Amino acid sequence: MSNRPRPGQLSFIDQVARDFSFLVTDWGFAEPFVRPDQTVIFDRADLRIGVWFWTWRNDFGFETDIAEVPADAAGEHRCGELERLYVGAKLGPARDVTGGGSRSISKRCALHAVALQKLMPMLAGSGWDDLVTRFGSTNPALTLFDPTEVHQRSPGSPDVEPGTAPKG
Repeated sequence: MSNRPRPGQLSFIDQVARDFSFLVTDWGFAEPFVRPDQTVIFDRADLRIGVWFWTWRNDFGFETDIAEVPADAAGEHRCGELERLYVGAKLGPARDVTGGGSRSISKRCALHAVALQKLMPMLAGSGWDDLVTRFGSTNPALTLFDPTEVHQRSPGSPDVEPGTAPKG
């Protein structure tokens, strides 16, 4: 499977930046940056949201993870997958935020964005504490907090090969 979009289609990175732009405009997140593994990261002082695409054999999927920025005394970050937090908050069924299946990545991206818009008011204060305690974990498998992460590409700019600096 190719990461290159067909003519007229947005790349995965640009699709995420467009569909999740409400995080920047409505919720105070910084403009997204892209890690070498193509994870699109949205940061705010208290939360980090990572949106990523995975492939395995002949299957592919899409995930959105939410993590608390301040680490606890053990250096761990409380986090949760959008699907588990969305269902746990009783906002709808898991199929609303499915990561795999027959839907295209662009459709999944839009579904995840809508689900996250519904969930965002609950991620403030005690709402987050309750949700992450009941439906979250610590240290996401995605490792949203990589001490070696470097900014590779801003949405809308040319692709950058991993390990190289953007030309400019």
